[in-house]
Amino acid sequence: MGPEIFFSYPNPVLEKISKKMLGFFDLDMTDQFFEVSLIEEDLKLTNLYFELTSCWARGNKEMVMFSVITDKNHKSELFYDILKDYSYKIVSTVNI
Repeated sequence: MGPEIFFSYPNPVLEKISKKMLGFFDLDMTDQFFEVSLIEEDLKLTNLYFELTSCWARGNKEMVMFSVITDKNHKSELFYDILKDYSYKIVSTVNI
């Protein structure tokens, strides 16, 4: 089916930004934690990519990415521990 934004808080992601975010899945994801600066929008996207085992998915893996959208002045490293903790909770959940 392709990537989709599952949850957005506190506001919906603008369509222009969501298209860029969904395009990240077309990249070769060797680094799990990365940031992207959107200079024209004056934003920074901090991302953590991980995979879930799934019998439904092609290759038996679902691709998942947490993204935090902030203004360009936030430090991405501040979000690493939180994103990593939540990804671990999801991955360790039986039959997720």
